Amino acid sequence: MFHDIRVVPTRRFTYRDRIPDDGPVWPDFENNRIVRHRMHDQLVDRNAQPGLLAGPRRAEPMVWGGRCLFQFGHLAAEHLSRLPASLYQYPKAPVVFALSPNRLVRDVPRYFWAMAAWLGAQPPQIHFISRPFVAAELHVTPQVEQLSPVPSRTGTWIFWTSCLD
Repeated sequence: MFHDIRVVPTRRFTYRDRIPDDGPVWPDFENNRIVRHRMHDQLVDRNAQPGLLAGPRRAEPMVWGGRCLFQFGHLAAEHLSRLPASLYQYPKAPVVFALSPNRLVRDVPRYFWAMAAWLGAQPPQIHFISRPFVAAELHVTPQVEQLSPVPSRTGTWIFWTSCLD
């Protein structure tokens, strides 16, 4: 859980024009593996950069849903897979997603809504970042899976299995 964390909309793509530079401005980003995004068993994201204006403070607890990419497989495996654990703990919390550059809510594919609902996030709970804001309380769970031909050596499967007694 993070307190008083700035959240910003997308400005551009990074990592091979596939990962937007948006979302929470994570503290201690380089060392905080839980919030990071992996592809092909490598950390590929960059921390979002705060703008000049922080925006309004939102007092309710929120869940970081990730990025709403318009690629079915990556969306399902790498982004929406954060939802079950978060929504288990905070079933009614607003879920925050970032859109890719030049995308609007009306562009979001129908399968996104169906998949999010199946995982527990109902449409009224889902919010897309359109302006900067400060989340008083933001919850995030690790990325559960990644699409890659190479099995993960350090991924979340090892993390989750290490939690077993």
